[in-house]
Amino acid sequence: MAQPVTVYRWDDPGAPQLTNRKPSEIINVLKKCLVEGYGTKTPLGWTLEFEDAPNFKAAFRNSTAAGGSGGYVQCKSSNGTDNSNIAVSMTPAKSMTDIDTLVQRGFIKPFSLTSGWVCWVLIGTGTGFYLISGLATSLISQWATNLEFTAFVGDIDSLIPADPARFVVASAITQSGDLSNTSYASWNVAWNPGNTGVSTEVMRCYDADNANSYRSYTIQFPYHAQLSSVRPAATDLTLKRDIYHRAMIVLSGVSFGTSNTLDRLGKWIFQSDVSPYLRGFLPGYLVEFAPRYTSENWPVIENIDGRQHWLLRQGGNSIAGHWINMEQW
Repeated sequence: MAQPVTVYRWDDPGAPQLTNRKPSEIINVLKKCLVEGYGTKTPLGWTLEFEDAPNFKAAFRNSTAAGGSGGYVQCKSSNGTDNSNIAVSMTPAKSMTDIDTLVQRGFIKPFSLTSGWVCWVLIGTGTGFYLISGLATSLISQWATNLEFTAFVGDIDSLIPADPARFVVASAITQSGDLSNTSYASWNVAWNPGNTGVSTEVMRCYDADNANSYRSYTIQFPYHAQLSSVRPAATDLTLKRDIYHRAMIVLSGVSFGTSNTLDRLGKWIFQSDVSPYLRGFLPGYLVEFAPRYTSENWPVIENIDGRQHWLLRQGGNSIAGHWINMEQW
């Protein structure tokens, strides 16, 4: 079911701010965008299920009325303090019984901040969202530069009908497993699609038959164009090829010569009903086959197939060509 998208920004009238880049400020941004609204912006329709404000913790749930899984995400200060530049740990779960009790939890993933990252954008629906924070001004792509941090929280576009385990968190996508340190804001960690490997454990997805068994998945980007420390010549931005790929969510670390080509029920992973090799796609996310943006100023918004899309900045080794749909997923 197609979902309408709402875009929230730091420069909206009445928007919450990341003045000191604290965990409490990130949680407040989430509360305003997901649950409460601000100014003339209405919320996405998520619910605040649990909160422990003195300890900088909150748990949000996506909207089943909007077709969501009803998955939860626990957000909390990664070290229990409310100091500047401390990452917020985000942990997905199928359900929760209180702020600290998660059922079938996924990997702990960060939303990280650093000095100067006061601009935030949240692009989302009743079932999922991308949260971005970064510098107020920069080029859209710069070699080895801390530009922004991106996280996805919510339901993937699963290829399994009514997949009960489709609620995930993805961030720091070059790093595997639980990530609970206080900072992941470096350029080669934040959202660096050129360095995401086939064995990187980006997300944990439980088997789709509701068993308490899970496999690790990674994000496979079909194409990215390398950037080096020597910036390529400016491209003609009008030479848009209009060829795009989706970001695929595939099993991590699959070796086709061993038994891990089978699911837990003994079925070939390409035909598995519980943990297939290709689980689904990141919603609303397109990868441009022939990316063009390197030295242009941020932000960049462009029409793709009749809908406005937001271009993610690249501080690593890729020409900017990863787009988020701002209108409909």
